[in-house]
Amino acid sequence: MKSLDRGQGNLQEQAPALQTHKLHNQKDVLIVGAGPAGLSAAIELKKQGVKNILVVDREPEAGGMPRMCHHTGFGREDLWRMYSGPRYARYYRELAEKYDVEVRTSTTILGWGDSDSYSYL
Repeated sequence: MKSLDRGQGNLQEQAPALQTHKLHNQKDVLIVGAGPAGLSAAIELKKQGVKNILVVDREPEAGGMPRMCHHTGFGREDLWRMYSGPRYARYYRELAEKYDVEVRTSTTILGWGDSDSYSYL
């Protein structure tokens, strides 16, 4: 990490040390982002017969930005219904659960190594 001094002291000294962990799970697909697009991609892959899918998101709850948008208009194009953002996010979370999609929240992907390992925070 490059040290920067902006008059507040050395940022490298102030920043907490990042810890990474290696997982050695065999996954066919890793989807980064558990918003409606990531969840619907995982659901479609499950329908196509792909079994080992992992969806990760840095947020504490899956559903993406629609979780925080309380206006209507979500779902018009893909579901042919008008939902508020939170309802739209909940729809995809529930559908992902129905299809047994593995979702790991509060996870930030930092990189990947060989075919069966990736680093996360």
